[in-house]
Amino acid sequence: MAICLAVACKAGARPDSTAARAPQPNDSLVKLILKQFSNPDPRRVHMQVLCEGMRLNNTYGYAEGDRLNRDAWARAWDSQDRAERYRVERALVGHDYRINQAICDSVSQAGKGLPPDSAR
Repeated sequence: MAICLAVACKAGARPDSTAARAPQPNDSLVKLILKQFSNPDPRRVHMQVLCEGMRLNNTYGYAEGDRLNRDAWARAWDSQDRAERYRVERALVGHDYRINQAICDSVSQAGKGLPPDSAR
């Protein structure tokens, strides 16, 4: 049995591939990004993606939030083939995706099936 830490393993030791990966703070963002790939119209999910990214920045501070955002995009994006990435990119180009807290509160409520003003 190998003894591994999050940052390094002892020489020659390898992490157990059957062990479950610990949940990451950006897993919800990864799931939303992946949802864009499975949705025929990725724009429908993109506001949720942006708002989740903003939530990470608000929760963890800009530097850590930015790192979590970049990591989530890399994890999700790298798991898709080139044609699928191109399809999503083309769907998102040329659209205005401005967000703020009020918009994200509304997007969050809509995602839960609640009317936009129920967050107040």
